[in-house]
Amino acid sequence: MRQKVSAAALRGDRTTGEVAALFGVGTSFVNKLLDLRRRGQDLAPRPHGGGYPARLLPLERELFSPVGVPSVRGG
Repeated sequence: MRQKVSAAALRGDRTTGEVAALFGVGTSFVNKLLDLRRRGQDLAPRPHGGGYPARLLPLERELFSPVGVPSVRGG
């Protein structure tokens, strides 16, 4: 989708706002993609930058999983 948004914005027949509305994204997202392309960087999404660590350990997650639902480990 990032390539499609970028290509639509680069065509020049629509404003940044129109491109954003067409794809259901914000104008800042379109501007960010154009800036990345201008600098020659990859348009691929960046990895998640952080957040809260898992509250449950794998064993605890297995203990609290619903009955009949296989665990993450496939058991």
